[in-house]
Amino acid sequence: MAGIRTTRILFILSAVALLLPMVQHALSLFPVAPLNGAVVPATDTHLNLNAWWEGSYQEQKNLYLNDNTGFRPDMVRLNNEIDYRLFGKLHAQLVVAGKNNYLYEQGYLDEYTGLEYKTDSALLSGLVWMKKIQDTLERLGKTVVFVEAASKAWYYPQYAPDGYRYQRWRTTTTYTRHLQLADSLGIHHIDMNRWFAAQRKDSLTNKLFSKAGIHWTVYGSLLVADSLSRYLAQRTGKSFPRLKINAYDHADTARGTDDDIAKGLNLLQKWPQERLCYPNYTFTQPDSPGRKVIFIGDSFLWTLLNNGYIRTTGPQWQLWYYFNEAWKAHTPDSGVEKLEHYNWQQPLADAECLVIMYTTINLKSISAPFSFAGVMHQYFYPTQQP
Repeated sequence: MAGIRTTRILFILSAVALLLPMVQHALSLFPVAPLNGAVVPATDTHLNLNAWWEGSYQEQKNLYLNDNTGFRPDMVRLNNEIDYRLFGKLHAQLVVAGKNNYLYEQGYLDEYTGLEYKTDSALLSGLVWMKKIQDTLERLGKTVVFVEAASKAWYYPQYAPDGYRYQRWRTTTTYTRHLQLADSLGIHHIDMNRWFAAQRKDSLTNKLFSKAGIHWTVYGSLLVADSLSRYLAQRTGKSFPRLKINAYDHADTARGTDDDIAKGLNLLQKWPQERLCYPNYTFTQPDSPGRKVIFIGDSFLWTLLNNGYIRTTGPQWQLWYYFNEAWKAHTPDSGVEKLEHYNWQQPLADAECLVIMYTTINLKSISAPFSFAGVMHQYFYPTQQP
């Protein structure tokens, strides 16, 4: 009798386990946090005769049911947690765990060791375009500055995984060659990667990179913003927002993008935290209605938008993300415009300053035909093929 009773209990529990996700999918009885990162669940489909016979209905329906199963996010987190704890496997694209819980993206490690570097040709063509564009815009009265954003792999090589730690497999990397070429061509640029390395010993308390993030910390982004303002003020003779830190606050829980990689791991347990600096600060307003600045580049620009710096430069700022999307001061987040359909020529003509910012792994993208440099070169020199 005991064996029969146990069998019945197991059967009931199994039935509940199978039915509960279906009930959750239909009724949403329990709150379930969505997965972090670029996760887009499949949409539902409607039955029609053509889709049925073609098999597209069944395929899309299967994807929808799989992605929208009740409790699926928590089941994914459980699976990810088990794989990491038992096998050290992370379910996040090109993310690797280093020493002392430092997380890295593979591309940054490959650039640091020189594995990514191929030849000078692509780098040189993009920088030649940049030099010609810089000279053209400056003749039109505009200030142009290129910023090399910092790399966590260069800043913390000692915590990289085995095989990468302190190991430079090639003496030439995309970043080092970019600097040499930019200097030789006379491109106006600020090397934040080198500057961050110089500040390493002085940033033990107020860290410039976190264990769980890929971008510079909130605190680091403030230092970048202030340094950029000083440089632009020196170049133009005009005022730009200046950083004023009122108090240094610290927290044991990451804020902003300081744990952006860890969030994308979608684990059950929170990634080990560290004490980070979150100062109370303000940006002083320029002594004019503001500058007309266009920021062009990769995701490191979002840190300058999030900390308030870009908005403080003036009411007509624009952010051209990878020269693919246009974000503007007067446009809500939902109103982002694709640059291919955007009249960027007028803001370019009105701009006083252009700040072009890319991190080390994106420096090679400058030579792409549809990059800012590629499009601008074709715009100003239409008879010369990029």
